[in-house]
Amino acid sequence: MTFADERYNRIRYTVGIIMVLFWVVYAIATLADVELLYNSVSPIVSFTAAFLIWLSRDEIGHHWSYVRWIMFGIFCWFIGDIFWFIDATFMSEGSVFGIIADKCYLFPDYFFLGGLIGYVKANFRRNDFMITIIDCFMITVIAFDIMQRWLEVKDPDYRINIETLNTILYFFVTVFLLTLILVVMMKIRHIKHTVGFYIFSIAISFHTVLELRYTYLLLRGTESESAYLDILYLLFMVVYSGSLSYGRLKNTPMQQISQMDNPDSFLHKNFRKLYWAESIFVFLIGVVLYALGFLKERDTYFFVMLILGYII
Repeated sequence: MTFADERYNRIRYTVGIIMVLFWVVYAIATLADVELLYNSVSPIVSFTAAFLIWLSRDEIGHHWSYVRWIMFGIFCWFIGDIFWFIDATFMSEGSVFGIIADKCYLFPDYFFLGGLIGYVKANFRRNDFMITIIDCFMITVIAFDIMQRWLEVKDPDYRINIETLNTILYFFVTVFLLTLILVVMMKIRHIKHTVGFYIFSIAISFHTVLELRYTYLLLRGTESESAYLDILYLLFMVVYSGSLSYGRLKNTPMQQISQMDNPDSFLHKNFRKLYWAESIFVFLIGVVLYALGFLKERDTYFFVMLILGYII
């Protein structure tokens, strides 16, 4: 290892230590309810998290083309932290800075989804990539429709309008992201990856579940924000940064994952059976929800059309 490499690694590890220490300060300040301190420290944590990924791009290697989207997502969180700090420290309640901050906090999941799609596109063969995306889209549409019916049952006055449209789009993206994570993890379970890859996958799964909870409560008109949950959200940014920066990703070659082309794979042998099983399962879900009164007749037709489209 050359002197330049040692200096490069020393800088990366120093930035990582700073990031973790400031997150600890943020967590303590939040638990102690020192508002000025945790609002001041949060942007430092999110910025160092994004900066560490950028600093480690040589270590990330050929995976940088889609990992950078994770960095962009964390940087959006940093921008939101800046606006939130200005709003909480200098502005009156309900200022435009707070509104901008809330919008910035919604953007990371869009970038995370872009990064995950980039991973699938780079590592899966074309047919498998298309099948994976279609699978996730169909599941997301079904989950979205069930959620809509559930909200209508819980609140008869619930209607889609301009105010809720942005939240609904965010819910759709979040469900798609979580579905894609789970589907990809199932399809690559036999392929060895680095520890950093698995840590990142577990963290983003938990993060997405929390985002689903947040979106659902938002659509219900229930208070969804919590300073204590913000500790977890910021921890996820730290974990993303650390797992991607120190996870030795460049040691993991690009895969050409194709279970369809492998005659020994379970998917290849049982491809048609799996599709029929999934279709029947979705149909049974629709029948049960219709019997319970969560779905109307038109929604049952919608389910049938989805299943037919999925099979075709």
